[in-house]
This record gives sequence, C-alpha cells and structure tokens, in this order.
Amino acid sequence: MQTHFLLINPPQTCIGRRFPQESILPFAMQELSKALLNAGFSVELLDAESDRLSLFKIVQATRRYAPQCVLIGYKDVSSANPIGSMLCTMLRAILPRLPVIVDVGNWHNLDVSSTSC
Repeated sequence: MQTHFLLINPPQTCIGRRFPQESILPFAMQELSKALLNAGFSVELLDAESDRLSLFKIVQATRRYAPQCVLIGYKDVSSANPIGSMLCTMLRAILPRLPVIVDVGNWHNLDVSSTSC
C-alpha cells in the first residue's frame, strides 16, 4: 500500500492582506507534489489559502482526507509561523499519531526518493 500524503498550503495572513484577489499555490509545493507522485506516493493538496479555510476547517478536512503524513509549507515565513504552530498543535491534539512535517520554503531540496512517514 502506498503512503498517502496531504500537502497543506495554510492561510498566509501577510500575503493575503497585500494581494487579496490573488492566491497562488507555491511553486515548491507543486514541485514536491509532482516528485512524490513520480516516486509512487499518493498525494492530495489542500490549498487553505485560496479556499480561505479556518484552522478548524483545515483540521476537519485533514480528518476527511485521512492521510498517513501531512506536510505544511509556507511562502511567507514570518506571517505563517504562528498559524503553522497553531495548526500543528490542533492536528496533534485530534490526530496524535499522524506525522506532521512543517517546512518553511525549502521543499525544492527535499529528496522524496526515500521519503516515508
């Protein structure tokens, strides 16, 4: 059975204020998704930024997706840090055995050939 990943693009408070009409999935997240798929993993993306999901809605969606591993990435480290911390805390409270990986913009250097959760 292949590992099922959920990649989450959390709300970006600072970027959302600067560009209210524009939300672009980070290129690194797109590339990581492609690399994981090419390595044989199952991948789903949750773009909480463009869907304007609250942290509670993100946790609910994560439960529905039932991933084996969650990766949370940011395009704006300073504004997303408190959001990422709160989201991790909430995910760990509801799904304590779920591995959660938080990345702050360096996904392009991740070697997915040996990635497992």
